[in-house]
Amino acid sequence: MRHARVAISLSMILSLVLVLTACGGARDEAAPQAEDEAAQETLAQEQQPVESPYRIASVRGQAPSGVAVVGDAWGCDVSSSVDTLAKDLIAGRVDFAVVPSDMASQLYNATVGAVMAVDAVDAGDGLLCVTVVRTEHFASDPDQVVEFVARHGELASGASGVTFYRGSAMQSAVTEQLKDLYVQDASQVGGQLPPDNFYFLG
Repeated sequence: MRHARVAISLSMILSLVLVLTACGGARDEAAPQAEDEAAQETLAQEQQPVESPYRIASVRGQAPSGVAVVGDAWGCDVSSSVDTLAKDLIAGRVDFAVVPSDMASQLYNATVGAVMAVDAVDAGDGLLCVTVVRTEHFASDPDQVVEFVARHGELASGASGVTFYRGSAMQSAVTEQLKDLYVQDASQVGGQLPPDNFYFLG
C-alpha cells in the first residue's frame, strides 16, 4: 500500500513538473513574440511621415531639382499653375512656395506684392529655385521664417552639388537671372521685375 502511495505521489510530482515546464515554455515563446510585436509597432511609428510645420507648395512639372531639397524633408503640395498657387498664397492656404526664379517673379506680380523671396537654391541645373513666403505670414511669425531659411540652408549644405543663397547673395543671384529673362521676354517674369523689397535680407 505504501508503495502504491509513493508511486501515486511520484506520478503527481512528475505531472506537476511537466505542467510547469509547459507553462514556462509558453511564457518563453510568448516573450519573444511580444518583443517582436513591440519592435514592429515602433518601426511603424518611425516610418510614419512627420507632419510638416510649414505649408509649402510648388507648380506641377515646373519645379527645378532644387525643390527636392525642401520637398523630401517636409513635403510639398503641388498646384496646377502659377495663378492657382497665387490664389492659394493670397487665401493663406499656402505659406511658402518653392518655384523657379521666373515663377517667383510671376507670383510677386500676380499677388500684387503679397510675397517676398527668402532664399534660393542652385542645384546645378542652371535655374535658381526660389522660396517665397506670404508677407502676412512673415509679419505674423517672422521667427518661423528665419527658422525655415536656416533649416533649408542646413539641408542644402548637406546635398551634393547644391549652392544655397540667402540675404544679399540671394538678391544678387536672383536679380541677375530675372534681368536676363526680362530682356528675352518680359512676360517670363510677369511683366516687370520685382523691387528691392521683394527680397528678405535678414
